[in-house]
Amino acid sequence: MKPFVAFTLTITLLISVDGQADAKHVSEARKGAEKAAPAARPREVLGNEKFKKACSPDFERVAEDALKKVGITDLKQFGEAWRTPDGTIWSNIATNPDGSPKRMNHEDATAYCKQLGARLPTGYPDDKNGTGDFPVQDSDVVTLRRFMGAKNSTTPDGLRSYRPQVLPRLEGFEKVYDSEMWTSSAQGTSSNHYVFNGAEGYTSMHFAGQKRLVRCVTP
Repeated sequence: MKPFVAFTLTITLLISVDGQADAKHVSEARKGAEKAAPAARPREVLGNEKFKKACSPDFERVAEDALKKVGITDLKQFGEAWRTPDGTIWSNIATNPDGSPKRMNHEDATAYCKQLGARLPTGYPDDKNGTGDFPVQDSDVVTLRRFMGAKNSTTPDGLRSYRPQVLPRLEGFEKVYDSEMWTSSAQGTSSNHYVFNGAEGYTSMHFAGQKRLVRCVTP
């Protein structure tokens, strides 16, 4: 073997060995970082029995006959329904024919729920109770959130105990903002309406022309 060829081969082997060592080092470092990382908040969608132990014991699945009695006209679109302890019945999210989430602007969302014999949930935050045109009571989404462990949305610890459970597809989308759904509540005459983020439990305001998820309630 010529000296130059031998030298080149030696360098190539050294690079290969070093590369494998570096890859092994990176892999071990990554595993170490994963072990050291804090555990993410649980995202498991619990079955009804586990949910009863984790949150409120009084959530219940609503049968189709019961939905007909309260005036729901399209059972397929209303989807899997659950009644919260306060008596409110929540639908599944609106979907396209292929089962993917269907997003609408606020006007279309309002019409969609009305067509099903239902309505959009109220969604003003708890610190708005009794102010402006808001009634002195919690909105539908605040009440739902409390049943799922949240204390409030006005303090750092208020939402830390929030655990989205049971309601189908309340959370679990790739991006956090993809879990936002319309509510019927607006601030005064503003064209902005509150949305509820099912994944994180907070409410925020968005322009009514934007497209968000839709979930209906009754009564």
